[in-house]
Amino acid sequence: MRTPLRLLLLMALTQPCAVALGENLTLPKNFPSDPIQALLPFDNRLWIAQKNAITMWERGGGSPTTLSMEGVGGSARLMMGSQTGGVLAGALISASGKAEALPGLSSASVVGVCRHPADHRLCFLTEEGRLLGADVATKEVAGIFENLPKALGLGSHPAHLRALFAAHDRLYLANEANAGQAGKGGGRLAEWDWRGAWRMVDTASFVDVTGIESVNGERENLVLALGYDDLSVLLRVYSNLQWKRYRLPWRERPSTGIGQRIREISPGQWLMLAFGNFYLIQPPIPGSNQPQVRPLSACTESLHDFCAWGGSIVLAGGQQDRTAGTTQPLLRETTLAAITASPRPTGQGAWWRTTSVNANQVSESLLIAGFQKRTVHLSNEGDSPLTVDLEIDANNTEAYRGLYRMQVAPHSYVPYVFPEGYSATWLRLRAQEAGMVTAEISLE
Repeated sequence: MRTPLRLLLLMALTQPCAVALGENLTLPKNFPSDPIQALLPFDNRLWIAQKNAITMWERGGGSPTTLSMEGVGGSARLMMGSQTGGVLAGALISASGKAEALPGLSSASVVGVCRHPADHRLCFLTEEGRLLGADVATKEVAGIFENLPKALGLGSHPAHLRALFAAHDRLYLANEANAGQAGKGGGRLAEWDWRGAWRMVDTASFVDVTGIESVNGERENLVLALGYDDLSVLLRVYSNLQWKRYRLPWRERPSTGIGQRIREISPGQWLMLAFGNFYLIQPPIPGSNQPQVRPLSACTESLHDFCAWGGSIVLAGGQQDRTAGTTQPLLRETTLAAITASPRPTGQGAWWRTTSVNANQVSESLLIAGFQKRTVHLSNEGDSPLTVDLEIDANNTEAYRGLYRMQVAPHSYVPYVFPEGYSATWLRLRAQEAGMVTAEISLE
């Protein structure tokens, strides 16, 4: 018998939309009408990227200054600058408040940038799969790796590169599969040591990768990557010299990963927007490799980027102008407390869906902390009885213990509703026998 999960989720997801977070910043009359696609905070200035313009907003400094950047390729938030400046949308931002396009990037759709470890170049990643190096002094742009799709083994899958990050002499990139192909081999999370072959970390769709960069030449050890497949949101974490993979629920089933971000909002704290929910991420506690992840609230805004700026969090994207029938820029200033106080997160996820499992097979861990109502839906799609144990990590310490044993007759469905107020962080499943199973969860 099929699980009623879809009906339950439809009821949960059609609740009233979340209220607006914070206050809209007043945009000048001549502000471009395109949605905002990227932000770069720098000192007291906030740089705002749109399709063909970059605007400098100086806190307490009068009206924003908008610069035409016609022909600048790409508009993803790229890199926080040092004291000498930064990079946004293929343009160099100087400490004096000037934006200058790099001519060699005029036809490139730039999605990421990092510093080259061996010289003073900046490295740019394009959506279609080129890795370019730009000399800041001469503005010369040259190829570093021209055929990433081939190096990543994408074959007939088109490249949709989404993010680039560099730390401790490694380069990390995220590639998203075509719509509807998230779990079918077209996605990538890959790393490169600047020589030799690329190493594939994951072949699901990934849309962002970030972490802690090396500081003063010392190796830091945290990389965070946001992705998804046909079952749930994916969070890959590199810590203590190993990669681990976790599942998180989504409130909105992905159609594209554009706008899903992980941004550091204070040292050791990252805000993540992942398919309808905001999450707060912190590094693993001592003695554990599992990150600290907490769902904060539901998000119904159409956001493309967000950042910390001057003690606030700025949300940017597009909002529907019902009078004109067009999308207008959204720029909103809020706080972490306001985000947390918004309507609670809801979601769904799955460990297995019509999946053949072996006896004693253990699933990946899925986040259940921060949700008030949690229901596991288990369907036995095989011809023999099936027993599945629910195992929980109560304190985010990787110490799992049994919670409940679910027994399902052939071609039958059984739910398990968590006791109200039950405290746990991660949930995984263990199949006692081989079989064909669908295991899903709904959370409110």
